[in-house]
Amino acid sequence: MSRFSQILLSFLTPILLCTSVVYAQDTAADEATGNSWIQERIGKLDGLFGDTVELMAGILFADFGTGMPVIVAVLLLGGIYYSFYFGWLSLRGLKHSIDIIRGCYDDPDDPGEISHFKALTSALSATIGLGNIASVAVAMGTGGPGALFWMVLTAFFGMASKLASCTLAVMYREIHPDGRVSGGPMYYLEKGLGAKGLRPLGRTLAVLFALL
Repeated sequence: MSRFSQILLSFLTPILLCTSVVYAQDTAADEATGNSWIQERIGKLDGLFGDTVELMAGILFADFGTGMPVIVAVLLLGGIYYSFYFGWLSLRGLKHSIDIIRGCYDDPDDPGEISHFKALTSALSATIGLGNIASVAVAMGTGGPGALFWMVLTAFFGMASKLASCTLAVMYREIHPDGRVSGGPMYYLEKGLGAKGLRPLGRTLAVLFALL
């Protein structure tokens, strides 16, 4: 390398390094600004959803002087109504449900990837959690041993409500071309009420359920 090239390189190297440092600082500043903007929007959106859920919770857990929150009355009365509507299927279908779990109706040629028993255990594993265990202890510690009776009674009537919910979820679910299945209250609220000419109400309830 000639002496002129060495001098030129020694002169340009600091300039290039300073330029890269300035560029890196500008890029980091831009990223920080972008992240700050995103965090600000997420914070506003979270605040909006939080206020909406707080408003809904205030309505659902209000007792209006009756001593019973609205959500408890709806769940209990709804369960009683469905129990009568289905002819006490929670009792009449108990043996049939046990036979299904035992595999009496399993057929290797049926479509699907898992058995009825595996479907049940998968559903239970996704449903039962810390809240189901801790809430029982909290209820009994707050309301005394008598709370256990009311929990069992509510669970008994709740079986009919769960039957209605699961049946609607299967009726109005969507099966995608790749085999994936989408369903749940967000779907059957919109589609089920839409079939009755109440699609706007169904969409509103679906959004509210998704928020809760």
